Amino acid sequence: MKEVPVTEELFTAVADMESATSSGGVRLDKVLARWSVEHEPGISRSHIAHRIRSGEVSVNGVVVTKPGEWVRVGDTISLMTNATTNQSLSPYNYPLTIVYEDETLIVIDKPAGLTVHPGAGNRDETMLNALIHRHAGLDHRGGPTIDRGGIVHRLDKDTSGLLVVARTPAAHAHLAQQFASRTVQRRYRALALATPRAKNIFFNTSEGTIDAPIGRHPTYRTRMGVTAEGRPAVTHYQIMERFSWAMMLELRLQTGRTHQIRVHCAHRGAPLIGDPVYGSDQILPPPLARVAHRFGRQALHAATLGFVHPSTGQELSFTSRLPADMVKLIEAFR
Repeated sequence: MKEVPVTEELFTAVADMESATSSGGVRLDKVLARWSVEHEPGISRSHIAHRIRSGEVSVNGVVVTKPGEWVRVGDTISLMTNATTNQSLSPYNYPLTIVYEDETLIVIDKPAGLTVHPGAGNRDETMLNALIHRHAGLDHRGGPTIDRGGIVHRLDKDTSGLLVVARTPAAHAHLAQQFASRTVQRRYRALALATPRAKNIFFNTSEGTIDAPIGRHPTYRTRMGVTAEGRPAVTHYQIMERFSWAMMLELRLQTGRTHQIRVHCAHRGAPLIGDPVYGSDQILPPPLARVAHRFGRQALHAATLGFVHPSTGQELSFTSRLPADMVKLIEAFR
């Protein structure tokens, strides 16, 4: 998997009179064509368009299938490489938790610590490798297998919870369109910092909305942040329970930017407990700081996933219980 950040330099090289929109977006295929001039010379724009339509490209973790999809500064484009196609992936004997499965799609309850897709540093022990292993046993029945991984959306390695994976190209395109049109229902549970001495003015009511654009951090380029040049990002939240040093949140994504919940909560002064990138566990009392350190990840769980079945048109909804490590963490703060 190759990551292509849409930097100011790359965007400027593409944004001419014909390709820039009034909102500052440029075509995905043109961005990749310009990027390939330096990194993969000799690849035509028609070939790039074919790879996009084939589901080999995602923007901010969501697969897109339209070459004319608009991208902006701060977006991250992921391009599947030949090394990460199904034919060259090693099967990984890992016991996946399957919530639902038919000939069109699979819903998986992913544990924390499991990477979704092969990439630098981990090509063999990912959820996709585990799917390859699992589906090798289905081939003898003649059933459909995962097409190009079938990955429609992703969760961070250390975020647990529900994912849907397509088993056919048609299902892949249908689900990708649902994500693009923001009709997929996604609800998360998170434990966020709440200091008792300084009241957080942004979380002084039981529910609310965080509406703040997210893009590449201007200083730390491996991080995301709230920036004026970022893409629109909206997160709705409800406070389920308050503790002395934390609060239990339910969050609903209206948009799907990279690290959206983690960035939005940190921006509003309530970073997720245990978050190694955007967190502030050092201000916790020592006993709780040690608990957060031992937890070892951001306290975030994809608890609910709802979408329309690509073949039947039925509305499906799935719920995942909080994993044991997160339940133990909450009890420590309670």
